[in-house]
Amino acid sequence: MMPDTRPSAPARRAQPTAACPRRLLCGLVLGAAAVLGGCAATPPVTVDERSTTAPGRALPTQGAPAPEPVPGIPLPAVDEPPEAGVPLGTDRQPVIVALIDTAEREARAGELEKAAAALERALRIDAKDASLWHRLARIRLDQGQTDQAVHLASKSNTLAGLDASLRRANWLLIARAHRAAGDEENARAAERHAGAP
Repeated sequence: MMPDTRPSAPARRAQPTAACPRRLLCGLVLGAAAVLGGCAATPPVTVDERSTTAPGRALPTQGAPAPEPVPGIPLPAVDEPPEAGVPLGTDRQPVIVALIDTAEREARAGELEKAAAALERALRIDAKDASLWHRLARIRLDQGQTDQAVHLASKSNTLAGLDASLRRANWLLIARAHRAAGDEENARAAERHAGAP
């Protein structure tokens, strides 16, 4: 039998190899490329690129009459202005429209947790849709989750861009949530942001 001429295990570990730093550098470069490549996969959509009108229709100008209500989409509560993008809904994926319909049906039936689940699924598909965040905030307020309602309506405001109607609806919802939590000072401040009397 031939004697083992290999160095012992501790000695093998102590021997530096030229491939080790190269492997580390390669791994870091590949990891960075993967992370940065994922960020550049889709270009960001600006507010100007989104349209809530049907193809071939121009956006309404200021002072133009409001669009006709669409059958099957309920009007918002009296104290909240209509949400932009909600009445026409032509730029939404059909699955999101279906999830909104499900959420509204569940909410009318008093199944608020099921309604919230449907809206959360819609948000996983399009997390940049400000009106979805607003709808979820209304559900959470109806459930008595005032802090969550404030947070979700604030998120909606950050995504609402120039949509003054939706921003106002969010501020009114925030005011109602603060008032329900017994915070009259912040409720009045939110109403001032909404432009309410």
